[in-house]
Amino acid sequence: MSFDSFYKGVIIINKDREKKLTHSEINWDEPYALDFKSAYKCFKSLSEGKETDVPIYDFVHSVRLENIIILLKLKKKRRS
Repeated sequence: MSFDSFYKGVIIINKDREKKLTHSEINWDEPYALDFKSAYKCFKSLSEGKETDVPIYDFVHSVRLENIIILLKLKKKRRS
């Protein structure tokens, strides 16, 4: 799983901020650009052995793809 999946995207960032930003004005390395809450939920589910829905981020359009996810579940390691 890549943390890149958890970028908020231009639309969500602008919804959360007072001043609207263009793609080139957004610092994609700043914490506000990432959805830590969703990432935490995914990592927590995996650590509990549950399935989780991981979003897919479209780098070309700077948005998360709606209604498209990757379903992940960790396999338990067999002991020898």
